Amino acid sequence: MGSIAMYRELRADPSQPVAADPFGDVFLVIDGWPAFVAEFPDLEAHVQTLAAQGLSFGIHTIITTPRWTELKSRVRDYLGTKIEFRLGDVNDTQLDRATRDIPANRPGRGMSVEKHHLMMGAPRLDGVHSTEGQVEAITVAVNHIASHTTDEAPRVRVLPERIHLYELDPNPPGPESDYRTRWTIPVGIRETDLTPAYAQLYAANHILIFGAAKSGKTTIAHAIARAICARNSPDQVRFMLADYRSGLLDAVPESHLLAAGAINRNAQSLDESIKALAMNLQKRLPPADLTASQLRARSWWTGFDLVLLVDDWHMIVGASGGMPPMMPLAPLLPAASDIGLHIIVTCQMSHAYKSTMDKFVGAAYGAGSPTLLLSGDKTDFPSREFQVKCRPPAREFSSRRTAKTSFRPPTSTLQKKCTDHPEQAVRIIPTPITGAGTETR
Repeated sequence: MGSIAMYRELRADPSQPVAADPFGDVFLVIDGWPAFVAEFPDLEAHVQTLAAQGLSFGIHTIITTPRWTELKSRVRDYLGTKIEFRLGDVNDTQLDRATRDIPANRPGRGMSVEKHHLMMGAPRLDGVHSTEGQVEAITVAVNHIASHTTDEAPRVRVLPERIHLYELDPNPPGPESDYRTRWTIPVGIRETDLTPAYAQLYAANHILIFGAAKSGKTTIAHAIARAICARNSPDQVRFMLADYRSGLLDAVPESHLLAAGAINRNAQSLDESIKALAMNLQKRLPPADLTASQLRARSWWTGFDLVLLVDDWHMIVGASGGMPPMMPLAPLLPAASDIGLHIIVTCQMSHAYKSTMDKFVGAAYGAGSPTLLLSGDKTDFPSREFQVKCRPPAREFSSRRTAKTSFRPPTSTLQKKCTDHPEQAVRIIPTPITGAGTETR
């Protein structure tokens, strides 16, 4: 198909297959460009692309702005039709000094790039030559236009308000599945195509979750734990919990908890359990003489993978009295995939930046663990690679870092959260987490 004009011609012919296409021309209208860019800075480049290439696909971009200088040249230059109304400062004109002659008290009067004066029509069909009652008049006009057809334009697909874990994962693979399948964990749905998003814990062992209070951190951890247990038998995975607020009750069935030291709700209990855990995991470290195939098969030890589920890391650090509570495990994190260790950590966003510098959470962060950034203030996690901002509960931005700590843009910026029972529905879970790496088992 050579052009959009040819597409429109073929679409008008009922005998052509393209006539079944439900989509017509699309108009993207942004009223108030400065506010749009301030709220959605990451979308500016997308609007630029639509303005540059959209007409070839029947996409039209309409932007309003109080000043020409608010529109960067890379966007402004792609807008073919420009109309200038009376500006707050007439010296800001981008057309001609003649725009100073636009009356200040005549809404709708403007000038085109051809330097011709024009008068815009009021958006009303009732024959009233006034802007009074315009809101009601627009509503009447829209309803009148809609009454002339029974067809509706296809709605823009957006993330639902709620999604349940059983909807994402109605038939989870069981313990008989291979390792890679069992550790591909559903965590939500992608904003881009509304398909399930997965955390590939066979490649990136850990998940870090940062967010403000009531942003959904604990519920996300709860849902991920449930999904892991649904895929793995007690012989394949066991959990240890650091849960000072008892927010993870019922997250893990008793059958999947460690026989001893499984639930820790104070610093003394956690300290003893972590020391015992580190001692046992130390025995799983690979001998120096293993071959590459033996490393891939992880054949030098047998047993279950261990998930350390830590809720409110900032609270655990604060209660430790200055002694790092997870220090015995820190040296083992680089070998986590070899020894079957996974950590899932939630932390207050205001402590996020500091925690990524410590020897526990920081080691997981630096190793390229998927990091979910929920709602927070942009000053909580300063970065030139992404922006933390206030979001609805459990919506988040997913950062997947490589081992070299370079930033890889996420495939989605928003994600909905899930639980595992309909009566406990919560809003949203994380974004698509895409992991690099090859299957090792």
